Amino acid sequence: MKRQKIIVISIALALLSPACTTTRTSMKADTPVDFISIEQRKEVANALFKQHDYHASLLQWKILHAIQPKNPEYKNRIRVLEALIKRRSKIYLRNAQNALEDNDLKTAEWELQKVLALNPENAKATKQLKHIEALKAQRKQARKTQRLINKRKQAEKLAEKTEIPNESNKSDEQSQFYLELGIELFNKKDWRGSIRETKKYLSTHPNDKNAIKYLSAAHIEVSKIFEERGHLEPAIQHLEDAISLDKSYQQKYKAKLIHLKQKLSASYYIDGIKVYRDNIDQAISYWHRAIEINPQNEKAKIRLRKAEKMKQKLNKIQPD
Repeated sequence: MKRQKIIVISIALALLSPACTTTRTSMKADTPVDFISIEQRKEVANALFKQHDYHASLLQWKILHAIQPKNPEYKNRIRVLEALIKRRSKIYLRNAQNALEDNDLKTAEWELQKVLALNPENAKATKQLKHIEALKAQRKQARKTQRLINKRKQAEKLAEKTEIPNESNKSDEQSQFYLELGIELFNKKDWRGSIRETKKYLSTHPNDKNAIKYLSAAHIEVSKIFEERGHLEPAIQHLEDAISLDKSYQQKYKAKLIHLKQKLSASYYIDGIKVYRDNIDQAISYWHRAIEINPQNEKAKIRLRKAEKMKQKLNKIQPD
């Protein structure tokens, strides 16, 4: 009976041995501890280190440290690997930055991938890779826009060489180019450029609803930018332009337009107060503008009436 058990165990070990040999270097860090011995895991960690897979090797040593936390070898291995990963990551990040400064996106991307191979949780490398993806998208869009511009120039040159140009076709082709370029610039978030080009198209196709949609949306975006920068007058103007183009915006942005006008009117009211003592004419001008923008500005109305009365008194005291 004992002899049969020994034979069975021997066969099992013989079957397991090749499997252990072939899977050591590919053993994953999350392999259950019960399925791999400490010595085998050390072999895996060392093999991964020799293959320059420092991140995977570090995980193996951390697992060993968790199993035997008092073992000084594991602590030392972890310390050495973490220092190595930190040092190499710093080098690769510097290489990536230099490549970015030289506009070499391919090299920068490769260097950042090397950082993430060492440490997949490196936030700086992840952020820079996202930045590179955005740059690549912008360059792709810029190339597309440039192709459209080149196409227009070629069409213009061809038309100039033609002895009897078809003015109608030429004009329509030119208009279509303006629309295409306007949409491209809109997608590129060049709102002002989109407004400029789309307006050129609408000058010959004033009822094109698709073009009007893009133009009004671009006006909204420019209005937002001006508002964020504190430039309220152009923000209001672009918002009013959008509403005049697309009546569906009227209800949606009515409250926003009122708010901006109230804010601008209040700003002119304050400006009037600041200059009143030194320049009554300028103050009156500011308060007129405040009321013009927001007829409900009662404070500006009161100040204006008082200022105008004061000016009349001053004119009587000081003859021309």
